[in-house]
Amino acid sequence: MILGDGLVFLAGIIWSFFMVYNKKLVDAYNVIQFMPWLFLATTLPLIPFIPFSTNISLMNFSIESWMIIIYTAAFCWVVPYYLWIRGLKHISPATSTVILLIEVITAIAISIFLLGDPFTLISGIGASLILLAIILVSIY
Repeated sequence: MILGDGLVFLAGIIWSFFMVYNKKLVDAYNVIQFMPWLFLATTLPLIPFIPFSTNISLMNFSIESWMIIIYTAAFCWVVPYYLWIRGLKHISPATSTVILLIEVITAIAISIFLLGDPFTLISGIGASLILLAIILVSIY
């Protein structure tokens, strides 16, 4: 339990540096220039673990599998990251971080309406606090 909590805490610290450093890059350079470098920096360390992750050769994937991989890469990483970087040109990293929390509210709404999950008091309180944080950040 403590190891997991420590990893989550460390990930939060690293994410905060990532957010602030991205703001500096956005202010100094063109957005498109550093997206491929970020992709390489996050993908290359994973290469040694590929043999341990699956018994399936990448060349044996079906066309449908490759289409899903390409769709996921484009619409779950490239487009959202590009739009976030474009928005980061106009707002602070702190504001961006708080606004990104709307993803949690979206996930709750999708799970309620599409999956039939119950809407609990805790979910309502959490969503209200996130919306309050977004409103407060937007005001100031």
